[in-house]
Amino acid sequence: MCIAVFYGRVITGGSNFTVTVDPPGSNQYWMTTSIHEYRGIVAASPADQSLSATGTGASVSPGSMPTTTNANNLIFTAFTHNASTNIEANPGTGFRMKTYYTDGTNEPLYTQDRIVSSTGDYAGTLVFASSIGWRGVVVALKGS
Repeated sequence: MCIAVFYGRVITGGSNFTVTVDPPGSNQYWMTTSIHEYRGIVAASPADQSLSATGTGASVSPGSMPTTTNANNLIFTAFTHNASTNIEANPGTGFRMKTYYTDGTNEPLYTQDRIVSSTGDYAGTLVFASSIGWRGVVVALKGS
C-alpha cells in the first residue's frame, strides 16, 4: 500500500498535454492515478507543508501539518486502503471529494481538497464506512 502526490509547476492547462506514469523497476504493481488541474498556485516553490501517515480506523487523518507559511493555500489530501472490497468514504469537514475510486479489485484512491485563507496547522481527514488499514498524505500548495 503506497501513496504519493506529485505536482507540476508552470504548466499550461487544458487538454493539449500528456501525462505519462511509468513506475520504475521490472515488478510493475497495480497503480491508480488521478490528475487534477488547479490555477492560482504560485510558480516558484509552491509546496508549503506536507505530512503523511498510516494507520487503522474509520475516521482517518495523517495528522496536522506544521503551520503553513502562506495564508492562501490549497489543502490537498490523498488516501488509499488495504481492504480487498469496495469501501464507501465521505470527505472530511470542509473538504470536497475529487476522486472516489474503489472497486474491490484495483488500488483504491480518494482525493479531496479545500481552500484556506489563513495560516494554520491543517489536517486532512476522511471517514471510511468501516475500520480498515489506510495510508494518507496531506499537502498545502501556496495560492497566489
